[in-house]
Amino acid sequence: MAQSIRRFGSPNVTFGSINLTPYTLVETIYRTLRQKGDGTMRDTFFLDILDEYYPDAEAERQFATAVDWGRYAELFEFDADDGRLRLSPPPERFPE
Repeated sequence: MAQSIRRFGSPNVTFGSINLTPYTLVETIYRTLRQKGDGTMRDTFFLDILDEYYPDAEAERQFATAVDWGRYAELFEFDADDGRLRLSPPPERFPE
C-alpha cells in the first residue's frame, strides 16, 4: 500500500491539531478526490487497494474508519447507497 500512497505526494492535511500526514488512508482518499475533475471516486477503488494487503473484513473496517474520520473532518462525504465518495463543499465564510 505504501507504493500506492506515495504517488499522491505528501502535502499537510490537518484535522484540528492532528496532522494526518504523511501517509494515511484519510489523506489518500482526500488527495485522490482533489485530483479528480469531478471530485468523486467509487469506494471500490480504495477497497481494492486495501484488499491487496488485508483480509476483506479488515479492509472494510479500515475503509469505514477512514470514511468516518474524513466525514467528521468535513473533508469528504460518502454515499453508501451508490458507493461514491465526494469532496465536501468548502465551508461558508463567516460574514465580516
